[in-house]
Amino acid sequence: LALMVILCALDVAWADTLQRLQIDSHWLCLRRPKPHPIARTGLRSMLMAWSRQISILTWQRRPNVSHHFVRLWLQYGARGGIRPRVARTLVWYGVTLLAVGLLFAGLSDGQMPEVPVRGDEHRQLVRATLYALVLLLPLLVVAVADATLLAVRFIGHLNAGRTVYPRRTLRHFAEGMGTEQANEWLQCLAEDPAERKPGSVGPHSLLDDWIDVQVVAKRTEYVSKLVIWPFVVVALLIVARSRLFDNWALTPAIAISIAVYLGWLIILAVMLKLAAEQTRRRVLASMNEDLRWLAGGPAKSVALVEPFKRLISSVENNQTGAFAPMFDQPLLKALLVPLGGAGGAQLIDYLLLAR
Repeated sequence: LALMVILCALDVAWADTLQRLQIDSHWLCLRRPKPHPIARTGLRSMLMAWSRQISILTWQRRPNVSHHFVRLWLQYGARGGIRPRVARTLVWYGVTLLAVGLLFAGLSDGQMPEVPVRGDEHRQLVRATLYALVLLLPLLVVAVADATLLAVRFIGHLNAGRTVYPRRTLRHFAEGMGTEQANEWLQCLAEDPAERKPGSVGPHSLLDDWIDVQVVAKRTEYVSKLVIWPFVVVALLIVARSRLFDNWALTPAIAISIAVYLGWLIILAVMLKLAAEQTRRRVLASMNEDLRWLAGGPAKSVALVEPFKRLISSVENNQTGAFAPMFDQPLLKALLVPLGGAGGAQLIDYLLLAR
């Protein structure tokens, strides 16, 4: 059952992620990002391609500088494409297997824990599925961690400066709030309210910061749910330790490996939550500055004060994705799954099998 859950989770973490990226591109009125071709002419070219097009850690942008969202979205989509994800996942999967293998050899002397079976055929079945589970669980953890870390990096770049959205994206959101004031929402502004003078134009609009929050909420709403899957698998493995079911042994190497897997996912989920809240704080500070500028502007600007206050209120009360309260976070639900499995298994042991 745990093996089936892993296969379903890998499908969700892989295929659905690519589909959601395409859906979000259509929502933003942008073309679907495509990965860059990877050079194969030599080791140096491959390393440069890894640094510029594949790696998440080397994905950099200048802070405190306005940036075009299209360029950032294309970079995000390129690193989230099939080939870059395969390359990153395989590399870190190999590193993880090497670390777990060394840990297992050091703490268990290379001995596999004994699994209660009923005959040779059952032993072969359990051994095959157990080995597959041991190999696929870290693959699932790496795949979920990769998607989460990529989202964290994307949000971090989004927070590094004010965003410049294309006109078609701005018009899409402006018309969604009503056609009467659509042109007012699309007026071109400088980033700093002190530099906005009559007749001056800039690359920004009043909707830039608000759209940032919508993008972060929509992206994290899906990515943050991926963390639940490895915890479900661990819950099944915990239940398998009950004497009522498989009565599997638990060695220090297995316990430490699973603890490291889940601990790493917890850290990434917390990083995703912190990055999203940083986006909210930055957006609210910027939107409040824009609100003061609107209140002291001409009649057309003053007419946007009340609608703009409602946009600020929507940012403050946004509870989707990583903006959700702590008790609604997928991370808390994920933690309750193995804890519930452990508690349920112990309760069954006590009530049905106690001597």
